[in-house]
Amino acid sequence: MIYNEFIKSYLDCPYKLYLKHQSIVGHSNIYLEYYARLAISIKADVINRKYRNLKNVSENTDIDYDTIINNDYIINGYIKQTDYELQFDIVEIQRNIDGKNIVIPIFISEKEFISRNQKLFIAIITMKAEELLNNSITIGKIINGYQHKHSKIILNNYKKEAFAAWKNIQQIVANNLIPEFRRNKHCQICEYDVICKNHAIETDDLSLLSGMSPKEIKKWKNKGISSINQLAFNFKPRRKRKQNINYHQKNIVELKALAIREDKIYVYETPDNIQKTSVEIFWDIEGIPEIKSYYLIGILVVKNNETKKYQFWAENKEKEIEIFYEFLEIVESYHDYQLFHYGTYEVQYLKYMKQKVEKLEHKILIDELIEHSVNVLTYFNYNIYLPIYSNGLKEVGQYIGLKWSDKEVSGINSIVLRKEWETTGNLILKDRLMQYNYEDCFNLQGAKQFLTRIIENKTKNLEFPFKIEYEKAHEQNTTFAILNKVFADPNIESINNCSYFDYQIDRVHIRENTRRKKAKLSTKKFNGSTNQKINIEANKCNFCYRKTIGRISNVKTKKVLDIKFFKAGVKKWITKYISYEYYCSNCSNSFIPRKFSSIREHYGHSLKCYVIYQNFVNLLSFEKIVKNIAELFQLYLEKATAHNFKEYFRSYYEETQKNLLKKIINSSVIYVDETPFKLLSGEVYAWIFTNGQEVVSIFKPTRKGDFLKELLKDFKGVLVSDFFSAYSSLECRQQKCLIHLMRDFNDDLLKNPYDSELKQITQRFTMLLKAIVKTIDKKGFDKSYLIKFKAEVNQFFDFVENTTFHSEAAIKYKERLMKNSDKLFTFIEFDDVSWNNTFAEHAIKLMAVHRNKNIKFFKETRMEDYLLIMSLYQTSVYKSFDFLRFLLSKETDVDNYCEKEKGTIITT
Repeated sequence: MIYNEFIKSYLDCPYKLYLKHQSIVGHSNIYLEYYARLAISIKADVINRKYRNLKNVSENTDIDYDTIINNDYIINGYIKQTDYELQFDIVEIQRNIDGKNIVIPIFISEKEFISRNQKLFIAIITMKAEELLNNSITIGKIINGYQHKHSKIILNNYKKEAFAAWKNIQQIVANNLIPEFRRNKHCQICEYDVICKNHAIETDDLSLLSGMSPKEIKKWKNKGISSINQLAFNFKPRRKRKQNINYHQKNIVELKALAIREDKIYVYETPDNIQKTSVEIFWDIEGIPEIKSYYLIGILVVKNNETKKYQFWAENKEKEIEIFYEFLEIVESYHDYQLFHYGTYEVQYLKYMKQKVEKLEHKILIDELIEHSVNVLTYFNYNIYLPIYSNGLKEVGQYIGLKWSDKEVSGINSIVLRKEWETTGNLILKDRLMQYNYEDCFNLQGAKQFLTRIIENKTKNLEFPFKIEYEKAHEQNTTFAILNKVFADPNIESINNCSYFDYQIDRVHIRENTRRKKAKLSTKKFNGSTNQKINIEANKCNFCYRKTIGRISNVKTKKVLDIKFFKAGVKKWITKYISYEYYCSNCSNSFIPRKFSSIREHYGHSLKCYVIYQNFVNLLSFEKIVKNIAELFQLYLEKATAHNFKEYFRSYYEETQKNLLKKIINSSVIYVDETPFKLLSGEVYAWIFTNGQEVVSIFKPTRKGDFLKELLKDFKGVLVSDFFSAYSSLECRQQKCLIHLMRDFNDDLLKNPYDSELKQITQRFTMLLKAIVKTIDKKGFDKSYLIKFKAEVNQFFDFVENTTFHSEAAIKYKERLMKNSDKLFTFIEFDDVSWNNTFAEHAIKLMAVHRNKNIKFFKETRMEDYLLIMSLYQTSVYKSFDFLRFLLSKETDVDNYCEKEKGTIITT
């Protein structure tokens, strides 16, 4: 039988439900006893004040169709079936215009803050009432705290989670199922805390380590590591890295486990010596976080080995600002101080109070306090690993020999003591809180002194009653290191600098060989004799188009530097264009022939083709290409000039790229992918589109896929892509790349080798895909053979949908597979559609070799030039024609060129 208490226990901790169902008696504490009394008091107060005296009210009755019709309110009503009996504090029944009954469950909470568990609790009970009454219940209410605050809850937001929780509760109760054991934050107020802690120590459970999140515990358990002892064997000391501004220290749970196993203190990284100041202030705050009440400030001031104690007590909420000003006044009287605290609670308090104070000087002082604050806890979390399960001040203090006089008082129990003091005014309760606060400050000082001794012990070898192991410095020397980069003497550094190759060549050996210097200076841009002369003459006037023209003696010449390709070689080719200035007797204008004026390029088309070919196909840098051309052809051009050749080809082949893109969009299939390039201006993207024959690479400044809808609005085929969300909004049929999915399966299996559910999904998927691929190898991408696998595909998705998984990885893949169920096996319904995105990925590989340090200096306009030429090169690889010959042919239609060159094409 399932009761309200069972549901609450499950939401706190599934293992708590199991213990409660087994009728195991726990140990009460002052926190539980107080809130149990408070719950009874507040519930009675709410019911007596607001509901008991209303009309049409029933009490302690079964909630069914008749009671709902005949009542406006039901107090302590319940629903009962063979496997559960659940009680409602109050049920409100409203009638709408149509006479339909609107049921609103109301629950009363003693807590000032409404937690998610409370909302989920209402959703679970309401879900069972819906089933029983056959009436939709969408809204619930909670009345909470002393002030009886009303909060509305939209129950539909929790239905899915409520259904899963109820199913788990049923399994635990009906089958005596033992849930996974794990300690959590609820343990500190749970009646089973001692029982569970003893069990955890016996089993050496990972959840004993307070620094481990449930997700992290699950990750280790998926790797087969379920105990602290096993975890200790996974610690691997790493070489220190240079820390940057964004570096965040991490808590190394493996080292914590090692410290516990070896019963030894491990200093992973010796903290920088805590700055010594003339004044040290240790302080601690007592408060009630859920209502942001801070009623007690304790400080311990240490100056010149003298200690002063201050405590500020607020009788009520209004007095809290006054004790804060008193605290500021004390701290402001000191200079050159550090403010020590344990945890982040005190700094959060300062930030909160900064919003409350009005004067600017107080705000400035608070900023100064925050700047001088030192959180002692961070040293135990990140630098010094003690052989204890938790790094709380009490746990650390007990390990290093500090004591508290009242063992019953803790951070959580202090909340109860304060609330009882507010009710009773008992001075003994106040004294207990004041003593606890003082001892926190005093023991914080002890923890800081312990840290100081650990730091000093590394160099001074002090007598220390603990086993300590400090980090070992590992410096890695490279094979070619002449000397370490850290020099003991400036003279050694200056000598070392003189040993480098560039220094010796430029500063020493150059003086020994003056010929070298002369040879370097004698490199003149002499381009040789002319190979061809072309006379350009005019036969009519450029202005009036009459033939009444005469030649003026002024000779005009232009040289075009180029190379010429022959069947068996290539040579430098310089063409000299000769023309004259003409005079028209009809219109009295002088002019130069338009054909001569149109020759504006100093370098010929073939030379430009050669430069681009060497860069894109042979992967030579422009610096090497320029040097190569100078050595082979004695043609001298600047590196910047060679770069500018890309702009020439962009204007030349702009229409060609548009035609390639049109052909791709009109195809039956498009393979698409994107890849980033890092420029000095930031990260930009190249988007690749191909149909397996033609390829087009497009430049975009971001990865946003907004342009895809407009670009592919006329596409009627199948789009093959990865799982990037930008493609999901497109209306065409889609095939997701299954290689990407297989890689993800493989990576997650390696991370979770013991996850049987993930293995099960992976095995079924791979067996199905393996059979399909085997058929493709024999028959090709033929729809008539592949469509036969439709039934097996449906069976696979039925299995995934109808199976309940529990592991995080398996649940993730279930959601992913079902979300893309209509996009994973689209290829079996079409001819010549691949199950992977290899065509687009191969196009990316062709440009990936160019994604080096030189490209980062490109401007965005240069990227457009580069990607247009890359599109032509990628297409030449896919259609197997010679890229250089295509450029030399001056043909702008790829299909025409391929048709002309049939039988004579040389593949790259």
